Amino acid sequence: MNTPQERLDFLVHYLEDGDARSFAGKCGMHEAQLSRMRHGKEQITMLSYTRILRAYPQVRRQWLFAGEGEPTKERQEKNLILSELSALRDEVAELKEMVANLGKSTER
Repeated sequence: MNTPQERLDFLVHYLEDGDARSFAGKCGMHEAQLSRMRHGKEQITMLSYTRILRAYPQVRRQWLFAGEGEPTKERQEKNLILSELSALRDEVAELKEMVANLGKSTER
């Protein structure tokens, strides 16, 4: 999803299950205009971006404008939580190993 058109298309599918009419309506634009933007026949304007962000506050501005990071705040938070969970699992495994080694050294 490197192009603005790909990101816009993703949002229509992700946020409205592909219902372009609903997405356009919530953003205050005509479905035909949305279609032209999704197909690269019309440039996505700053006004359009503003309307999308106003209609869908969960969309991350940096992703919408530049394709950086995750598309929504929820997905970004989920990835952070998964990363932290993975680090905690590693730490627990290390602690279990330490406890096992302590048990072995006290048996001698």
